[in-house]
Amino acid sequence: MYTSYIGKKFLKLYNQKEQQNLTARQFFDKIMFPVFFDDARHLMHVGNSPFFQKPSPKLLKTGILKQQAQLQKLHADIENEPPNMAIYVGYAAKDIDGTTSGQQTEMDIKIDQEEMYASWIGEALGIGVSGGLVILTDKEEVLYTIFCGWKHYRDYLSQTPNVKDKQIETWNGHWLCQFVNKDINSDEIPEKINFETTEVQGNLAIPTKAWSEVIFAIAKKYPAEELLVYIYNLSQTNTTLGFIKLYLPQIQRLFELRDRIFIDKNETVLNDKEISQLETFYNLRNACKIGTIGLKAMEPKGLRMYLPIGTYMYAQGKPFKTIKIHF
Repeated sequence: MYTSYIGKKFLKLYNQKEQQNLTARQFFDKIMFPVFFDDARHLMHVGNSPFFQKPSPKLLKTGILKQQAQLQKLHADIENEPPNMAIYVGYAAKDIDGTTSGQQTEMDIKIDQEEMYASWIGEALGIGVSGGLVILTDKEEVLYTIFCGWKHYRDYLSQTPNVKDKQIETWNGHWLCQFVNKDINSDEIPEKINFETTEVQGNLAIPTKAWSEVIFAIAKKYPAEELLVYIYNLSQTNTTLGFIKLYLPQIQRLFELRDRIFIDKNETVLNDKEISQLETFYNLRNACKIGTIGLKAMEPKGLRMYLPIGTYMYAQGKPFKTIKIHF
């Protein structure tokens, strides 16, 4: 699974930066578990996993803490159970009755334990966007930036007990956008991020970033690059939109064109933040149907109301007036 690939790639980067030699299991136990799961409120949700279930009452009677019992169960399941979505993030259901059983195969695919632990790391580095989708990139600087935000999410939950937990992917989107908008490097990690919570079913939650705002932020950081990202959703039924190329130079050209045309009118045109927060004509699913995400996919919602009829599909503006000239 691609979550495993991302997890292993990040682990290699982490070991290089921190001069460590941790395995995926060691990273999970020493770095990830204390931040994500060693608390009543978790940072990430993996359906049907040991962290989603109550430990055995018999085990709890021995005096072991609930979180440690769940960790022991995860280790035991990874060691003894066949790979499944509860222990290998993004994989198929355990049996053919599960809603993701369509991913099952009779091929003998060897999946070792490191792959399964790495999938948890990779999922935790996903960027959640509107529409319930997650974006994964293998851009190393982006991965490390997101990782640096994990501990701050734990601090945020500790300070705001009335806010919904298990929103790591959504948090990553906010963290990345603020990191980019401050135009700082990986040595200047912000101490906190600023955003307003929203009410969801009577509870406060972190609002999900619009997909376009995240893409605009990435384009600002890497204006001359083309990045390949993986877009998916893990739920009762797993959804994969696949690998999509981001043509960031095209997207950045929107800002460059504005600066050239309106060079003397900075106060009357949209600034960078206002442009990045424009609602788009396409949602992310439909944008992916274009095949790639460039300037076309970032078309603002409502623009076609002003385009002359006949010049563009669904254009609603006034038609061009033609003038006959007699010689």
